[in-house]
Amino acid sequence: MSNYLSYYDAIKASTTLWKPANNFQSYTSSSTKYPVSSGGSSGLVMLDGASTANLAGVEAVSESIGYSLLLAAQYNDKTTFDRISAFIQTAMKASGKTLMPWEVVTPDNGVTWQVPPATNPGTSQEVNYSTSASDGDINIALGYVYAYLAGSTYGWSPNDSNGNSYYNLAANYIDSIRELDFNAKDSNTYNRYILADGSNQVLYAGGITGSWHPDYSDPRAYQLFQYFDSENAQFWESAENQTLTSWKAVFDFGSADPRNQQSGNGSINFATQDSNLSNATTYGIQAAASYSGYTGSRYSDKYAPDSQRMPIRLLNYVQASENASNTDMSGIASSMLSALGTSFQYGDGSGTENGKNQITQYVPISPSPYANGGYNTQNFTAAGLLALAAAPATTWANKDAVFSNLDDRFGSTGMGSGASSQIPNNLTGDSGYNDALTLWALTVAAKGGSNVNTGLQTAVNNFQSSSSTSALATNDLTNYSGNFKASVFKSAKYGTDLNFYVTVGDKGGVRDAVSGAILLPGDANYTKIAQANIGNLGTFVGEDEKTISILLKDHSAKGLHYAPIATVSDSIYGQQIYFAFAAANPDNKEHFKLGNDRTLAFEDMYNLGDGDFNDIKISFSKA
Repeated sequence: MSNYLSYYDAIKASTTLWKPANNFQSYTSSSTKYPVSSGGSSGLVMLDGASTANLAGVEAVSESIGYSLLLAAQYNDKTTFDRISAFIQTAMKASGKTLMPWEVVTPDNGVTWQVPPATNPGTSQEVNYSTSASDGDINIALGYVYAYLAGSTYGWSPNDSNGNSYYNLAANYIDSIRELDFNAKDSNTYNRYILADGSNQVLYAGGITGSWHPDYSDPRAYQLFQYFDSENAQFWESAENQTLTSWKAVFDFGSADPRNQQSGNGSINFATQDSNLSNATTYGIQAAASYSGYTGSRYSDKYAPDSQRMPIRLLNYVQASENASNTDMSGIASSMLSALGTSFQYGDGSGTENGKNQITQYVPISPSPYANGGYNTQNFTAAGLLALAAAPATTWANKDAVFSNLDDRFGSTGMGSGASSQIPNNLTGDSGYNDALTLWALTVAAKGGSNVNTGLQTAVNNFQSSSSTSALATNDLTNYSGNFKASVFKSAKYGTDLNFYVTVGDKGGVRDAVSGAILLPGDANYTKIAQANIGNLGTFVGEDEKTISILLKDHSAKGLHYAPIATVSDSIYGQQIYFAFAAANPDNKEHFKLGNDRTLAFEDMYNLGDGDFNDIKISFSKA
């Protein structure tokens, strides 16, 4: 568990950061109230008194609610998670939406919550609060992904206290993000895979065309989403790749990069200029196939170095085991670490030690160009800086000193008495956004044994997306509408029936038709459920010492993933069933290999026997 568990406990205990939710009422002529309940308890809402809308009453926004959902999962707090989720699901139901409304308000201190009516309706300045904020949507979807993974990490049940499957909650929310938070009709094909701005969701007539906040997008989230939306895996791969291309265009992405900071607004060549830090304002986008062709405008003449979510989005990507070789992204993280770290070390820019390495409420940004306009780094940016300095993938000469300094400043609880030696205690107002985002950055950070992240974050880092896993699980049986034939060679000691079963994604998940639960290799009853999902492709028995050609019986279910399952009549150990996933096998050994020519080779002996992987070989080709 993270060193900052006590900080989470303090946030959880704060009566100023949370309000209950007993009901949700549509803000229309109807007075229908929808009760919010989670296992007999009310819903729970994290507040944000400094929200954009500045409405009357106590406010909350989807971004903060999403952060609180993530933290509850990471800190193994299922009860709180389910209460927050109950509020999200009820708000969507009452609003007739499939994504969480951007802004909600309670005029009666949590008894009843509402989506406020639109401001300036029918004009170009209209703000419609019932639509969603795309960055908040990403946070909420990630929260449900984390809850699903908490089953294998913390032993959570697959359902929430109201009986809803975490897998289904994630899948449904991710599906809506794909449908509603991306512009599938953009005339520029590449822009179709860039996450829409929050402004595009809440402003009249779609908001500013082509605007983009770099730190709203989350390519690691897109990798995880492929598991829950496997039929649209190619979409999420495109979204991931386009975000990385756009990040490379906007940010300095390597220590040897010769590009220089460019000030001012108006036209900017993203291929040769950069901002180093995530800007609080937006960028006009015209995405291209490569970062060198990326053009557009920056909608500000100031740098806003409170890089918000950018360090966390970056770290979630570069800390994932499958992305370890992406030097461009670790280069962006290193560039941001250098810029923020330099500013942190320079203190107030007076040339003296005054303010150096001090995190009180803000850190002045200095020297130029980072001091432009007097912008300041807030405490959640300091937490992001700590996380960047903790990441093994980042490089900077002063990273260890910055990490140690900040780790000490935050202290074991992440909050102090207000003295200059620690981060001030911010749990006195209702700025849940600030505190939740700060803690998220601290939780993501991992540095050997000195700052250990949560077990769930480790599981997320090691989780493989469908684009990264072995093609062994699909064997090219997807994304082709025609027929396949199989060439089967058999030289087996034992009688073997080899089939293919349908999986959810290509990590071997199988769906229980009764409960709807997704079981992974190694889970109890996995073999039974896999057998219930065997596809109608044929049984690949083959003939001894011969290669025969078999036309697959049915390939009408285009886009499905398949994995092999072999039933072996072992004269010594009895009947054995083997999969392409070692965790599901009785001996926990790999019984399938995929050759460079994409031939699937099977070994039929328990504990691999002679290990010749020549007992059955199958290759596929278009018929």
